[in-house]
Amino acid sequence: MKWPHRLGLVVFSTGWLVPFTYSIAASYNFVWSVVWPMAAFDDASHVSSFHPFQWSATLLYISAAWLGAVITFWVLKATSPKN
Repeated sequence: MKWPHRLGLVVFSTGWLVPFTYSIAASYNFVWSVVWPMAAFDDASHVSSFHPFQWSATLLYISAAWLGAVITFWVLKATSPKN
């Protein structure tokens, strides 16, 4: 297998971590920068209408689907008859 193909497999196999990490980071940031100040100080003056939290669930679903595709690919590759 040539080098660019190996790099493609690495990106395909680990790429699901990008949307997963962004989803977790957005959720964590939302709790600590929006929810916590509102609950602790009863202050909503710093809250904007946009926060990446609104995409965190979608990104989590994308990462789960991507991981499913990766697992399916490697299981099929590992169980296929050798030529």
